[in-house]
Amino acid sequence: LGYTHELPADVVLPAKVDGYPVTAIGPAAFLYFDQLQRIVIPDGVTTIGKYAFFDCRSLTSIVIPDGVTSIGEYAFEYCSSLTAIRIPDSVTEIVGRAIPANENLTIYGAAGSCAESYAADNGIRFSTEAWSA
Repeated sequence: LGYTHELPADVVLPAKVDGYPVTAIGPAAFLYFDQLQRIVIPDGVTTIGKYAFFDCRSLTSIVIPDGVTSIGEYAFEYCSSLTAIRIPDSVTEIVGRAIPANENLTIYGAAGSCAESYAADNGIRFSTEAWSA
């Protein structure tokens, strides 16, 4: 699923398109959509592709649904307004610089998770507190 037109600030991705389930956010799907502030990803998505939200400078927070297993390289790089991201236990792979290391960002997840390891390796604040956007 890709967008080729101007988006509203808040986007809710559909669970199905033309009767087919949405299972991935493709590479560069929202590349450079700097007006995007909030996005709801449906259950059923398993992969967030590389550069999926690259340079979405107005994106402030995101909840990744249970079932996502992989976050691609640079998926949230240059999302300079990002302050909170919830990463479920189902995520077992966060590739390269998928998430920016900025001083205002907190990654929320479970102790011992891939999210916690990624945060520690990249100097990002981590919390096990419950949080949702």
